[in-house]
Amino acid sequence: MTVVLHATNHMLHAFRGGPQSMSGNPPSCTQSATNECGGEELWAFVPYDQLAKLAQRMVPQSRTNHTYVMAAPVRFADIFVPGAFSKAFAGGTASGSGVWRVMMIVGRGAGGKYLTGVDVTVPGPFTTSALTTRLPVVVWNRGNPDTNDGTPKSGANNYNNTSTDYNAYLKMGETWSVPAVGFTTAANNPTFRKASGAEFVAWVGSGYSDNAGEGTSFFALDAATGDVVGPGSQAVHTIAAGTSAAAIPNALVANVAGFAAKPLSFNTQNVNPATEKITSVYFPDLHSRVWRFDPDAPTTAPTLFTDVSGDGDQPMANGVALINVDSDTTGAKPHVFFEAGNDRRVPLPQSAPFFRMYAYRDTTGTAGQVFAPLDFPLNFRGTVQPATAFNANGFARVFYGGVKFNPAGTNCNSSFDSVIVALQGATGQAAYDLNSTGDDRFLTITGQRVNAVQVVGGQLVVDMGLGAQNPPPAPAPPATAPPAPGPANVSMVANVPGTIPFKLGSSVCR
Repeated sequence: MTVVLHATNHMLHAFRGGPQSMSGNPPSCTQSATNECGGEELWAFVPYDQLAKLAQRMVPQSRTNHTYVMAAPVRFADIFVPGAFSKAFAGGTASGSGVWRVMMIVGRGAGGKYLTGVDVTVPGPFTTSALTTRLPVVVWNRGNPDTNDGTPKSGANNYNNTSTDYNAYLKMGETWSVPAVGFTTAANNPTFRKASGAEFVAWVGSGYSDNAGEGTSFFALDAATGDVVGPGSQAVHTIAAGTSAAAIPNALVANVAGFAAKPLSFNTQNVNPATEKITSVYFPDLHSRVWRFDPDAPTTAPTLFTDVSGDGDQPMANGVALINVDSDTTGAKPHVFFEAGNDRRVPLPQSAPFFRMYAYRDTTGTAGQVFAPLDFPLNFRGTVQPATAFNANGFARVFYGGVKFNPAGTNCNSSFDSVIVALQGATGQAAYDLNSTGDDRFLTITGQRVNAVQVVGGQLVVDMGLGAQNPPPAPAPPATAPPAPGPANVSMVANVPGTIPFKLGSSVCR
């Protein structure tokens, strides 16, 4: 069964994503008492640390009285759980040395300081009904404080694991950062419970906090247990504050991105991203810096990849985008793209440099500029994680997005304008002719807010959150030419025949 999982400000919801059965030519779904066409709720989940908020959610919400519960995206990853097993059944016996599972990790955003790992591998066949869906398995729930009842340690409760993990998790802030999950060298990532090491690790920023000592640390966690990597000297690294003219405290709120050479190269045939080792991990901070972390040396602090504070305050609350531009699967030369400005506490620059878009190349840990920084237009902020892809000839493309807030005027309505920027990944020149006149790199969208950009199935999909309240229309019959895109969403062909490019660790889809 296809399942849509969505963390809302009430609880984590699972919805049927496709029909139970279809018929006709072209096939269509007929809703009936015995057939479902999608959208039915399968189950909902509220983690233990958020249960007390359900009563508060029944109170009318306002800007000053707002209860957050699950205010963060979910992350999916295939992980391998080792261990011998043997199970007899009617047709024989199944045995092996481990199993592959689909792990979903979800934080709380402004709702709290916890992460939860949920096994969502087997919801059941698509022919089953919503009410007979197999429920997920809650594997772990870890955070600050890291105890069995979510209260600070006392004589009456227990550590989730050890006092060392408890003390490490005390540095966790609100879990805004969405982790990257990937395959590692297990021997380099031991934990207290697993001396042989974690094969799959989740790397995550500690989010945001008003409390001293929280929100400025970077974590490496066993994706299967939530245990902190590294017995003794643990993989929890505090990032010192940098220079910020706005005097905002630093925080690691951005999503984390992991680099694996083959899945991010032009030729991805016969590549399983779950079995390709992550060789470097990147995350930005609010003080104009991007950091690089070595998964094979988890107890070594992240190194400064680049500092762009020379351009003024360039706060980065969005993850970086990665691509292997050279398709070099041996040298593994990551290209790192990022943008700045997504922090309302930092004033909009009124003279150049404005908030900017950046492109760097990582050569054995050294950052080299790929092309000169590009300014967003005046009063625009960079608000999305960039998206990367290859065209049919193997040339990289990168897409940035920014938003401008327009205060209420004479009509008493405020609004947003957005801009999409499409560049050649190696040169920074225009990738497409986006304007009949003016700068071909920019596409301006008036009166709309761009929430996210990503490349799916060879197309750039721009999410503006429009029409979500209306069911989608029935698909049109096959035509000799594709229909023109409607006004609700923008779609630009990235022209990648036969392949589906993706960002490793996309927070939107697996």
